[in-house]
Amino acid sequence: MLPRLFFIAALSALCLCTSCQYHAGHPGGNCTVCLESVSNQTDEPALGAQFRQAFQEALFRHAGVTMRDDDNADVSVSLRLTKVDSRSLARAELRGKRDREDDSNAYQTVLHRLTVDSDVVIIRNSDGKEIFRGKVRGTGDMPRQADRNTALQPAIQQAANDIALQIVAYIQNDK
Repeated sequence: MLPRLFFIAALSALCLCTSCQYHAGHPGGNCTVCLESVSNQTDEPALGAQFRQAFQEALFRHAGVTMRDDDNADVSVSLRLTKVDSRSLARAELRGKRDREDDSNAYQTVLHRLTVDSDVVIIRNSDGKEIFRGKVRGTGDMPRQADRNTALQPAIQQAANDIALQIVAYIQNDK
């Protein structure tokens, strides 16, 4: 009975310590981030707003990193969205060989990959050091649908989330 009780107590302590460690944040403590500017130079007018929302959600999901709208933040981020590109990724056969006259209309694109390119600058405000300066690319997939905008919006959101998570990773790696 005593070994079983000891095992249950050890297992409970292990679960408690793991969950407390998760909620306690990162070893470097809390880091505040200010999104100074988002410049959208693409043909998608909603991309800037979607990126801001995705960035806030990415910060919310990561313990130890919070958003701040003033100059007292630990880190400042500037972003310029430069290019949106869509390419066909997968094709499917629509008609069997007996049901078509030629091979020109036998296949149809069924999946497109959307890529969003951005220039990012991340600066640590305490000493003015650049944590990162460079290009970050986000991707999103969109299925073929009759209305392109219906599929485009979730793909743009995926690409914005991808960029935001990469920026958060650069910030966390600097701690």
